[in-house]
Amino acid sequence: MKLTQIPSHFQKISIYFFLVSSTFTFYCYYKIILDAQTSLPSNQGQSDEEQPKCRLPKLDPFHQSVKPFLVNETLNCSSGWKELFKTDFDSNLYMLKDPMKYGFKKCCYKSFHRFPGNDQSSIYSSTCTPIVNKITKIPKSIEFIGIYCLNTKVGRKKVERKIVDMFGFVHKMTKSKSTNEKKMNIVILGLDSISHMNFPRMMPKTYNYLTTNLSGIGMNGYTKVGDNTFPNLIPVLSGISVDELVRICWENSKVQFDKCPFIWKKFSEEGYWTSFGEDAPGMGIFNYIKKGFKNPPTDFYLRPLVKQMEQKIGNHRDVNSMVCYGPRLAFTVLLDYMMKTAYTMNKTEPYFQLIWASSLFHDFLNFPQLGDTPLVSMLQWFNNNGHFENTAFILMSDHGMRFGGFRETRQGSIEDRMPFLYFILPKWFQKKYPIGIQQLQLNTNRLTSPFDLHETLLDLLYTKRIPSKSEFGKGISHFRQFPMNRTCSDAGIADQWCVCAGEGNKLIIEVPIDDTPVLKGAATIIQSLNSKISNHTKKCSMLELKEILHAEVYTSTTIVDLIYADAASLTLTIKTLPGKGVFEAKLLPSLDSKKWKVSGEVNRVNLYGNQSHCIDSAILKKYCYCNIQL
Repeated sequence: MKLTQIPSHFQKISIYFFLVSSTFTFYCYYKIILDAQTSLPSNQGQSDEEQPKCRLPKLDPFHQSVKPFLVNETLNCSSGWKELFKTDFDSNLYMLKDPMKYGFKKCCYKSFHRFPGNDQSSIYSSTCTPIVNKITKIPKSIEFIGIYCLNTKVGRKKVERKIVDMFGFVHKMTKSKSTNEKKMNIVILGLDSISHMNFPRMMPKTYNYLTTNLSGIGMNGYTKVGDNTFPNLIPVLSGISVDELVRICWENSKVQFDKCPFIWKKFSEEGYWTSFGEDAPGMGIFNYIKKGFKNPPTDFYLRPLVKQMEQKIGNHRDVNSMVCYGPRLAFTVLLDYMMKTAYTMNKTEPYFQLIWASSLFHDFLNFPQLGDTPLVSMLQWFNNNGHFENTAFILMSDHGMRFGGFRETRQGSIEDRMPFLYFILPKWFQKKYPIGIQQLQLNTNRLTSPFDLHETLLDLLYTKRIPSKSEFGKGISHFRQFPMNRTCSDAGIADQWCVCAGEGNKLIIEVPIDDTPVLKGAATIIQSLNSKISNHTKKCSMLELKEILHAEVYTSTTIVDLIYADAASLTLTIKTLPGKGVFEAKLLPSLDSKKWKVSGEVNRVNLYGNQSHCIDSAILKKYCYCNIQL
């Protein structure tokens, strides 16, 4: 039987209906959520050929997916603590109110200092010096004090002395480190868990003053290189990764950090005073499931004060830390310390200071708004008193919000990977190094990492290093032009943290959670999680899949049958049992393209609280659900 040839117009109609049907199927079940064009351009007016290889995502801080998570926060630290005392920059203690009106009498102060060789304890003076005048001068030999008063509200048979407040002072050392050469101060203030988008969203006063009045220069492509604070600060302070730190000076979590090559040592060698402080000692950078330092790491070390504050006058605990110390925000203790340091150095003594704030910022998306007014006030004080004239001020974060409902959204996932970073530089410095400033501004919309910030700090220390030409490497100073073809790998950013929207026609496509490749990917993640806890089954439960929450592929095609075959990666968010842990992982296709393998580490994106109380490992805490729950 002879087959009749189908007329050409019927072929065209069939092809047309096939294409329409395929397109309809794609948009019914798949969703393009990000492509190379929805990205931040490096510089306006450049052609596509002149754009960087990494295209940064362009985000709206008030995107519709964000609005349901935004609320106004209020907090009154003085509701249970009356502010009876305060201090000034000249080490004077002021009695603001009569303690008798609030049930106290016969107030006195005890000095205390760090217990030798121990980051956790302090030694108090045996005597309590009476406070008899409205103004009391604190001797230069005393760095920290606790104020005690007799409680008149207790019964006659029992006299109770209660601690009502604590303060720290910054006294100039007797031996000067200064040299004839004029040196620029370096001050770093870190706000934990604040993304590049959440900074202007939650702290608009600070953002506007920083960018308008202080001409702050922001790095829109600053990307994290690790999950939490520690792996993102180690490269800033040392120029190396945590794995390299382990090989060099920190063999395990029981070893102290005294021998590690942190950058404050270089500043000290060059005649700088050094200072380091945090406001949440319970989850300190070097102390959370770690042993901290045997000796104070810097000339001025705030930990003894905030550790005692947390224990004795801390209040309003929210998840991981105390938000208030006595009648004030814990955050303002840091700001006060920064101003006291600047005042004491009096623009004549060069100093390096690292201050890390976590109490307001670590646990909640909206709490940073409570620190907006105090922070902008501190910046205004610095500016009005001329301290920015010889200070390179860096305002930054380590990552975005890592936990909670917002983190589980698409935008929350990107924001987690993109902390903020701003530079405030003296005008004389900008005039002296115009090429470096030009390249800093050119880099504002390019990919950058904590390794680059370390190199920038070295340039600020050794200003003769600031060149006119770029030098390529894992860490490149912001004063040197970043290469156009720079990738996440080049910048020391693992694939799982990479935010580049892609090259050319690459797409990120949301796919159905019941697709076979997605189910296989989820099984791979469960297998990876259980392999981590397999040696701890006496303490930790093995995990199983409860549900798949989200799935997306990184591909260059919209042809349904080819999406997975062409996929460069698959990113999944899943929920497990027991414990309802929510995890996110990026998977790469194996060589045979039939299986998936986890890229980097599996990321926990909801709080685990006390679920992992039975394990001490910082890594395993994210995965372990203890067989015995508290």
